[in-house]
Amino acid sequence: MAGEEFGTGDADGGRGGLSKTGGQRPWVNESLRRLLYFGKAPDPVSGPEGDILAERRGLLLTIASLPDPERRQVERVAASGGVPVDALFGMLNALGQDIPADPDELEKLLTEQAARLRQIMSERITLKTTDADLARLSALADRAVEEGAYETAVRLRNAAKDRIATLSVAVDQAETDLLARRREFATIYAKAASDNILAYDLPAAAENYGLAFAQLKKVDPQLAASYRIRQAEVLTEYGELSGNVSALKEAVGIADNAVLLARAHGDEMLAARASIRLGLALRVLGIGEGETASLRRSAEILGEALDYFEVHGPQHRTAIALAALGTTLHRLGQRETGTETLEKALAVFDRALALTDKTAQPGLWAGRMNDRGLVLYALGLRQPGVAQLQEALDSYRATLAMRNRDTDPGGWATTLLNMANASSMIAIRGSDAESFAQAADAYRRAMEVFDKGRAPRKWGVAQNNLGIVLKHIGILNRDATAFEASLQAFDAALGVLDSHAQTRNWARTVTNRSSALYEYALLTGRSEPVDEAIGDLEAVLSVLTPGQSPREWAIMRSSLGRALLLKGKRDADMSVVEAAHDVLVEALRMQSDGPMTDDRAATLGRLGEALVELGRLQSEHALIRQGRAALLDAGRFFEEAGVAADAARMAGLVAAADRLLGLTGGPRPDMAEFDGKNAEPEDAGR
Repeated sequence: MAGEEFGTGDADGGRGGLSKTGGQRPWVNESLRRLLYFGKAPDPVSGPEGDILAERRGLLLTIASLPDPERRQVERVAASGGVPVDALFGMLNALGQDIPADPDELEKLLTEQAARLRQIMSERITLKTTDADLARLSALADRAVEEGAYETAVRLRNAAKDRIATLSVAVDQAETDLLARRREFATIYAKAASDNILAYDLPAAAENYGLAFAQLKKVDPQLAASYRIRQAEVLTEYGELSGNVSALKEAVGIADNAVLLARAHGDEMLAARASIRLGLALRVLGIGEGETASLRRSAEILGEALDYFEVHGPQHRTAIALAALGTTLHRLGQRETGTETLEKALAVFDRALALTDKTAQPGLWAGRMNDRGLVLYALGLRQPGVAQLQEALDSYRATLAMRNRDTDPGGWATTLLNMANASSMIAIRGSDAESFAQAADAYRRAMEVFDKGRAPRKWGVAQNNLGIVLKHIGILNRDATAFEASLQAFDAALGVLDSHAQTRNWARTVTNRSSALYEYALLTGRSEPVDEAIGDLEAVLSVLTPGQSPREWAIMRSSLGRALLLKGKRDADMSVVEAAHDVLVEALRMQSDGPMTDDRAATLGRLGEALVELGRLQSEHALIRQGRAALLDAGRFFEEAGVAADAARMAGLVAAADRLLGLTGGPRPDMAEFDGKNAEPEDAGR
């Protein structure tokens, strides 16, 4: 039977062996030269363990040969430095003949070596591996360092390096295989997303693009960023169609993350692409929330992306950036009272169309031509005459020629809506009953395509615009039934709009409904509709602020002033007429920048009417004259703009003022004629 080592003759004068922390360890001394065993002597220790043992025995013999003061000095520094005394002796042993003889220099050297040793040991990280050989070699090397067997430790580390070289080939292949599998998984998720899009399940598509991103974010961040861009794209589309502001906010966050990912890896081209997606998401969010800040940020980000592509190309990316920026400028311009931003948008779209090949890219060309029509329509609403409205209609017709109801039902129906909008405004300015009927038919045809559940915003836009057309049919034909149908259409639109999530669309529809109520009250002589209109407008103005959309806020204030004026005139209530006057002055102040517009002329005419009524109630000819002057200015604009109905209405009010001033004979009318302003068909987008 193999024996156990018992002890040997004491080589260092009968002291016990040194412990690793510098204390005494009786009867355990690896430096013994003669070994005493109980039983048969065991086989000698071989391999790395034997090397460590042999080197340690040699180290202890060296320690034993040191003078007692130097040995105690090493033990003391080791104890105070919190390092194994064996390891510190080993570092000295490695110096050989270079150990300082001067005690102070030795103290300094020992302190420095102890600090270095403590740092090495604190920084050492235990190797985590599933390879048994690497784990064994690493553990043995760590043990050798602790025992002060540095030569053995170096040999063991070299052996570990050799093992790594052998394993690296397999690891490299495993990494390649892993990347391939991750890309394969991501591709499957992306294909699932494409299937979801075809099935019109955009939330599921966004989720699958997110899963594709998750597969690659650690191993291929650039490709992962591309999937992030697609996820933001479908979420933006879903948020736009459904009016889901939460989805739009999520899209903004995802697109922003894609920009950061691309820039972190130095891919400026991808970062610019992601910036376009971020700008588009911000634009749709700004429209949904009614906040101008998101639109301004969108324009800034898209402008930066455009700057990049104009320098670096390619051309089709420049065209994409131009079209995206043009759409944002269009939306910003809609909220401003002037036309400068809208004119910039028109110039941007013209540049985008110049870079788009109609034959090679018919879908893109159609979309950009449609967007150009939207800008012309917005400009036409603010300019006299119908020239720009007719140009917008021509753009829509060119777009519709490129879109097929069977292959692109959504695009076809959207363009049909926009054509109906332009036709409606041309009809409004020309009092053309046949054009109104055609527009109403177009809105109904478009609603056959849009699904109320999946595309509630566009369905609601169509209902809102149908309500406007039916209201004008009621005005032209003096038809109460048409007004009632108009109110039903507005109510249907409001049924799919959230006053909190879609503030601006909701506010616009409520304002249009109040206009129908006003006209209904004029026709029927009933007081309830005008009271309801006043209540609705006050509710809207408690939510919408001038900063969100100055133009629309002013239109709504003007509409409220008009309704209050009708109530005050009917009730002969001076306080209500005065309230109407104050509201109209406030609206006109907001509309005072730039040249005269249709909106401003309508408000000016209403203010003139209010001044004439106040003059009549107070028997103040000065007020009547002020009102008459305002009516003349408004009538002159409508006459030059070719809006015959409004020009005639202003002329009638001027004649009534003249009779009050004694300038002409005849009775003064008790009631103003119909006022159909402030109800514009809303564009349906792309």
